Amino acid sequence: MKYKKILAFSFTVAFSLLFPSIIGRIHKYRQAAFSRASWLGDTKTMKVLLVAGADVNEPLAAYINPLVAASESGNPEAIHLLLDHGARIDQRDENGWTALMYAAGAGQRESVRVLLSSGADVHAVGRRGTALSIAALARHPEIVNMLKQAGARS
Repeated sequence: MKYKKILAFSFTVAFSLLFPSIIGRIHKYRQAAFSRASWLGDTKTMKVLLVAGADVNEPLAAYINPLVAASESGNPEAIHLLLDHGARIDQRDENGWTALMYAAGAGQRESVRVLLSSGADVHAVGRRGTALSIAALARHPEIVNMLKQAGARS
């Protein structure tokens, strides 16, 4: 059994040294699948991809990281899984938006609740303001109330 593990490790190292472009593409596809699974709330697939080396903080594009995907689509189980595996709760995209801002703008009450209870910064400011101002502009009064109860100020 030990021989098989050594052989598998040696093969992996040799493959990655000989074919770095293939490894890069595999990583890109794994991250795309991971972000997609986060969006769908497919925690079983997320767990498999985590074991395969998916990165909880790496964005698929300039804007969408797995936590944003799970938060904006309203998947609290996926949010918990990501946070448990080291996702940065206040990670910003190129517009300075956090997962809380995306969830607030999308009207995802459960996502907002989970993010707030996990310590998301209600005072973070992006290009279009705070989560509170984003929720107000998107006309989500319940989210506005949740954010105010968490200490957000207009």
